[in-house]
Amino acid sequence: MYNVMLIDDDVPMLKYLHKLIDWEACGLHVAGETYSSVRALQMFKELLPDIVVTDIGLPQMNGLELAAQFSSIKPGVRIIFLTCHEDFHYAKQALLLNADDYLIKDELTEDQLLRSLKQSVGRIQQSVVSLEQVSYREDVNRNRDLLKESLFQRLIKGTEADGLLGYAERLGVEWKHPAYALLLGHLSLAGLPEKYASRDMPLLRYGVYNIACEVAQTYEGVTVFNTGDFLVILLNYRPGLTFNEKQYLHDYTADLRDKCDRFLHVGLRFWSSPARLELSSAGPTFRSMAKNRYRFYYADSGYAAPKFDDGSEVYYLPAEGLFGQELEDIGAAAAHRDHALLEEAIERIRRTACGKLADPEELNRLCVRKVRQLFIQQARPGADAEEDEWIPYLQTAMHVDDALAVFGWMIQRLMIGTDTGAAPAVKEPKLQVIDDYIYRHLGENVSSIDVAEHLFMNPSYFSRYFKRLTGESFTDYAHRYKVKIACKALQMSEDPVELIAAKLGYSDRTYFSKVFKKYTGRTPREYRER
Repeated sequence: MYNVMLIDDDVPMLKYLHKLIDWEACGLHVAGETYSSVRALQMFKELLPDIVVTDIGLPQMNGLELAAQFSSIKPGVRIIFLTCHEDFHYAKQALLLNADDYLIKDELTEDQLLRSLKQSVGRIQQSVVSLEQVSYREDVNRNRDLLKESLFQRLIKGTEADGLLGYAERLGVEWKHPAYALLLGHLSLAGLPEKYASRDMPLLRYGVYNIACEVAQTYEGVTVFNTGDFLVILLNYRPGLTFNEKQYLHDYTADLRDKCDRFLHVGLRFWSSPARLELSSAGPTFRSMAKNRYRFYYADSGYAAPKFDDGSEVYYLPAEGLFGQELEDIGAAAAHRDHALLEEAIERIRRTACGKLADPEELNRLCVRKVRQLFIQQARPGADAEEDEWIPYLQTAMHVDDALAVFGWMIQRLMIGTDTGAAPAVKEPKLQVIDDYIYRHLGENVSSIDVAEHLFMNPSYFSRYFKRLTGESFTDYAHRYKVKIACKALQMSEDPVELIAAKLGYSDRTYFSKVFKKYTGRTPREYRER
């Protein structure tokens, strides 16, 4: 049932309109009627009708002026104008106001009024459908990452092609060709510890994913997924003599690498599936490539998209015993602060490992063991905190250059601390535990009580302890911590402020903006624009 409002300074005309049709039978309800334009404006604000039938020639404020006011109050309102005579000037203005019809009172019939009202109802319904579609698109855009994650899970689980294609299409992803190619990529660790803290890694990966999605908009058929460990690039293409999918992916990854280097100062490594896959084989191929991630541990560092061949066997030599002299030299380099000897020994490890194909996982473990041994020998204050930063990434490094780069950086850091006679500035161990707790619960509203329980401390004592330790309350500290992450997210991504706020545990955008401005002096929008 749609509400209608009737306006005419001729009272008999109002009665005529009321009796001309059976309003209720047409799904319409006359919610109000008046002969005064001033009263009409007040009544409109109270009733907010869906359709207004109004005379144009009203005193004080004519129908055209009144309609403009109505549209500013309720943009979706439908207007039908009445007038006593044909007037092109009025009709033209009525069209400019997007009126549904312009009817001559002297010629008005039941059929004419019904036709005009039916037209208005149809436009209201069309508007509702359009709004629903816009709302659906907004929901999709707002939750695109989660929906794409769901699509990826369906892909790797082997959902039937028809269901998978339909789900993808609802997200705006069109896979309309028979052939697919798969690329897996990951962040290169070489050079990262010098620029970023380990806690920045999730945000960096997300930044790379956003850039990859942006670049993909100019490459038809490319869909990007983010699994955390891997950047997954799926190309859907039509095989043909004129299309070279290898070159196409090479161009895409070259653009992606260039932008990631320019904006984030990070490198990427890739490896590829067999050139042609069917949709049903994309999931199993991904699982196999992820499981055998170390197959490309010794791949060329250039445009390294070596083809993954699941049928071939790769035999590695045990790493134990291959690097005895090199590890002794590294120990001597650390003890004597000999940076040249350290670099030379690490280079020998790299040449031997590549030449003999030392087992990747064992080589990573040897590096971790040596780092821990040296930190223990040096009895460095805060050494445990330093180890915790990058050792997990050293343990799981997927390329020899990455593993040895992090390994060398950690020992260099140890040596620099020894050179100066003091450890590099590190946070008090318990404060680092607190930081880690906040980071693991970014999407929650963490309180001092939560952290006190985590540390097995009395909440009141913890509050006093934290104030002495940092000079501020835990609430201020947690807000400041999250705002720093929000700043990076605003720089690295185009995510809506609402999404960034939600990921950081702020359900109310207004409150998040208030907190953000308190610690940065600007609103999130102002920060992003500058």
